[in-house]
Amino acid sequence: MAVPLFIPPPILRGRAFSLVELLIVLAVLVILATLLIPGLGRMKATAQGARCAANLRQLGSAVAAYAGEHDGAFPRGGWMDSGGIPFDPPGIDGIGWLADIYPYTGEQRDVFVCPSGKDKSPTGLTSWIRMPGGSSTDPKFPFHYAYNAHLNSNRTNLRNFSTYPGTVDRMASVRNLSGLPVLIDIVFQNNFAGEFPVFEPTPPPGNGRVFADRHGKTGNVLWGDGHVSAMTYDMWVSAPSDRISTGAWKNYRFCTGNY
Repeated sequence: MAVPLFIPPPILRGRAFSLVELLIVLAVLVILATLLIPGLGRMKATAQGARCAANLRQLGSAVAAYAGEHDGAFPRGGWMDSGGIPFDPPGIDGIGWLADIYPYTGEQRDVFVCPSGKDKSPTGLTSWIRMPGGSSTDPKFPFHYAYNAHLNSNRTNLRNFSTYPGTVDRMASVRNLSGLPVLIDIVFQNNFAGEFPVFEPTPPPGNGRVFADRHGKTGNVLWGDGHVSAMTYDMWVSAPSDRISTGAWKNYRFCTGNY
């Protein structure tokens, strides 16, 4: 009797999932998604915070490069009013510090943009500017960092404090460079609201939360020696008192690095 060379396998009949088993699988998937999605959100926030910190370190290098070629002078702080830089070339919507350091960034627009920033601040103020070298008809680009308005400022309201000088012009005049805040995550588009410096840790009512804690409840701060640290809003507001135990004008001493 001849033996067949090929024996077909038996027909397998799969068993269908019951409704209970299907619901269990769906429930497990929902639980896994619930556990994973917040973790992915935190990972994204961490990555964006790191990118923002890298931006600030690059801007800090640009500030140092500018000072190195201008006899140690800081870039211009505050809003340039009449008598300051114009809105058209070589100006930049009146923002002196950005116009000063823009060439030292390789004219990169993205370095001024926080990956977690938005087109408008929570207060509704726009956060857009024209980059240097253009005209008033050029498109505007977002920016999300504020420069310390107490540095090399032409604002008389910073210079007229009789108790304590409100501004410093050169790096050599800063007592504590590593404790001098230079740039911060900000919700406003410039350094002033009316005549008050938005950069001040305790601004008057109505200015809103000027320090943007958009990276998992923290915001980034660039210090005068080039290092970047993450701070909560409460840490930022309490920084002058935490670092300066005695004496008057703690906020201005903190913002000028003289402590």
